[in-house]
Amino acid sequence: TDAASAARDSFGGGIYFESATGGVAMTRGEAGCVISGNDAFSLCDSLECTTYGKGGGIYVAAGDLDLSSCVVSGNSARSHAATSWGHSIAHGGGVYLVAGSVQLTNSIVGSNTVEGVGGSNGYPSQERGGGLYLQGGAIGLFNSDLVDNLENGAYREAGVLSADNSIVYGNSGTQIVGVADFHYCDVEGGWPGVGNFDLSPGFVNSPADYHLLATSPCIDAGDPAAVGLPATDMDGQPRVNNGLVDLGPYELSTALFADGFESSDTSEWSWTTP
Repeated sequence: TDAASAARDSFGGGIYFESATGGVAMTRGEAGCVISGNDAFSLCDSLECTTYGKGGGIYVAAGDLDLSSCVVSGNSARSHAATSWGHSIAHGGGVYLVAGSVQLTNSIVGSNTVEGVGGSNGYPSQERGGGLYLQGGAIGLFNSDLVDNLENGAYREAGVLSADNSIVYGNSGTQIVGVADFHYCDVEGGWPGVGNFDLSPGFVNSPADYHLLATSPCIDAGDPAAVGLPATDMDGQPRVNNGLVDLGPYELSTALFADGFESSDTSEWSWTTP
């Protein structure tokens, strides 16, 4: 949760990743996998300049980053022009990818922001990709949520943007900008592709809780044969139930007891004896 200090250019408020030889995998584990509250903040303080704030949570310059059961939330990429002729560019509040790949499985990219403040003489600011910004390489979402980000869910400048069994909803502006290959996803405003639809996801209490309600249209709406399908969900529950799979990082438990309620606390279990 360290914030990058103000500079002419600021890349990677939480994580700056660059590898020419391989990749890194990050998963939840006992300590959790949370990239939150970071700030890539750049400041243009000369008479005429262009300043860049990129990758508030994560900036990947090269290499392969695999995130599993991770939360990337509450990060910001900001660029401010303190002079009248400054030009500010803020891209990728959650994740910014230059080259290589980022894979998000059973993960949440939510409530990230981009903020640009241009010079007083009318020089514009540019704000793109509150959740994800793809300059090149490849970003893949597998059973993940891209939700409630400020100024686009994802912005693809170049490269390959793909998603399976995921939810893209509640982002301000356009949900997805550019070409993207999505299948079996709930995308606000709709998106072409097999199995895609546009219905309110039915979260328990977004943005605090992205578990699905029992009435959610995302229940059993995924592709159980999707490449990259994880064996378990973010809570460690089996991902496929009765040959069906839910969208997003959480699977709705089908374990119902005799009282009709679901519980993992054995003290609350009940049964009847014939």
